[in-house]
Amino acid sequence: MLDHLASLNLLAWRWGYKDSRAIYWVTEQGKNPRRLDTKQAEELVLRQCERQGIIWLPIPPPGGETQRSETLRKIEELRRGLPAQTVAKVMTEAFERIHPERDKTAE
Repeated sequence: MLDHLASLNLLAWRWGYKDSRAIYWVTEQGKNPRRLDTKQAEELVLRQCERQGIIWLPIPPPGGETQRSETLRKIEELRRGLPAQTVAKVMTEAFERIHPERDKTAE
C-alpha cells in the first residue's frame, strides 16, 4: 500500500532492517522524513487510506500467504458495498486487533 500511496504522490518511502526488525523512512507531502516501525507505518497507511477513501486492511501476524489471502478476501467483501463509515470502522477495528496498544492520541 505504501507503493500505491507513493504513486498518488502522497508520500515517498524506503525501508530496511535494523536488528532484524523492519524500519521504514516515510516522507508525507510537505513534511520531514520520519523513521517508523511496522506498527507506525501501518497506522500512517490507515490514516492516509481513510482520508483517500481507499479500502485497506493490515495483514495480521505472522503475515504469511494464508493471512494475506484472508485479508484480501475481507478487503474484497468491504469493496462490495458497505457504507463508507462502516468500512472506516472495520479498517480501524482490524488495525486495533493487530495493534491493541495503538496510541489514539496521535489521531
